[in-house]
Amino acid sequence: MMAIKLRLVLFSILLLQCSLRAQQLEVFAGGGVNHFYDRGYDDGHYLSEYKAGPTIGAGVGLFGKTGLGFVVGFTMKYLEINGEIDLQGGGLGFGTNLQAQTKIRSLEFGLFPLNLRLLKEKLELQLGLEIGIPFDTQIKGETNDWYLDQDLSTMPPKIVTVNVTNTISTNSKEYFTDMSSTACLRAGYVLRRGQKFEFIPRLYFGYGLGKKFTDKIDSKPKNFVFLAELGVRRNF
Repeated sequence: MMAIKLRLVLFSILLLQCSLRAQQLEVFAGGGVNHFYDRGYDDGHYLSEYKAGPTIGAGVGLFGKTGLGFVVGFTMKYLEINGEIDLQGGGLGFGTNLQAQTKIRSLEFGLFPLNLRLLKEKLELQLGLEIGIPFDTQIKGETNDWYLDQDLSTMPPKIVTVNVTNTISTNSKEYFTDMSSTACLRAGYVLRRGQKFEFIPRLYFGYGLGKKFTDKIDSKPKNFVFLAELGVRRNF
């Protein structure tokens, strides 16, 4: 919780350092893929597998010069990511498995302090940080738990395996974190239309810095997002 508050404070300070007068207004949208991943546990009983899912995003951006003279951009966008998780864990005499499809819809607030124009200002590179706040989360699948027990109805008692399967279908936030941060790079090619408008086909790469799931599940995967976007920018 303290780390989340610190990120918000730092983000607010950076916002206040920038000019309120926007020199450029942009709208953008795109689609791509999301992929969860982790590095696994040292425990040999743990296994994880993730399948990529579709992602869509759309938003607006404001870009202008700060009092120090460099260009800073702010964005706000709607983002929907999907992905499938398959997790197995346990120990001696028991085990658990979770297979589920997940969906996270969030509002992403971005700050892009590094904006470069290269190759005669045709190639645009933007490096920044986004803070995501989920407002709709879904997980659908099933859990399977097993453990070894003794059947006392026979002599000598037999060891039997007990399986318990439960279906999960909920939008409860208990499975998902309240906030996450993403380091992102936007690389676009600027197509000018007169003095006022620019069309920018771009690629977006987002690297998740924080976990998306809570301790409710036995995994703490991060995620990677790739989007192909089109932006339309108005110069003032």
